[in-house]
Amino acid sequence: QSNNMVIGHGFEFGEIAAEVAPEYPEADFLVTSNPIKPGDDNVQHVMPNSTQGAYLAGVAAGDATESNKLGAIAGFDFPVIAAQMDAFEAGAKSVNPEVWFKVVYLGTLDDVAKGKEAARSQAGSGIDVIYHIADAAGIGVIDGAREEGIKVIGWGVDQRELAPDTIIASQIVDQATMIGD
Repeated sequence: QSNNMVIGHGFEFGEIAAEVAPEYPEADFLVTSNPIKPGDDNVQHVMPNSTQGAYLAGVAAGDATESNKLGAIAGFDFPVIAAQMDAFEAGAKSVNPEVWFKVVYLGTLDDVAKGKEAARSQAGSGIDVIYHIADAAGIGVIDGAREEGIKVIGWGVDQRELAPDTIIASQIVDQATMIGD
């Protein structure tokens, strides 16, 4: 459609961009959170160093937990998300070696009800702090945690306004500051 830039926001768009880009040499393709292999000159990627933020989120959760049970709910088991989960756990254990940690992958980033159900399930198993990387489904995670009286570490943007008594911190990811000249 005569666009000169196409942005795929997320790991899942990497292969698609690499496949389609040669057909549109006049357009530039930018994919976030996917380390695309070099090849086409018109395909670039932006990889946030989100593991550092995830580690700090883990420190906050490890300090906040009273049950020593932490949970995480994510949309997909993509490498960039799995790396953040590992960093979160490491951060939590750096301040609280007694922490037990469980991750649930929803298989969706959009299903708010599934996110809420997962949060309620984690609360039922004694988890008292949940870290989420679930986009729209994360709203369900926050709602479920709020209803169960447990805490959440938000992701992407500052989510405190959604549930001020539930959100104890948010891992902020600012893609715009990573794009150079």
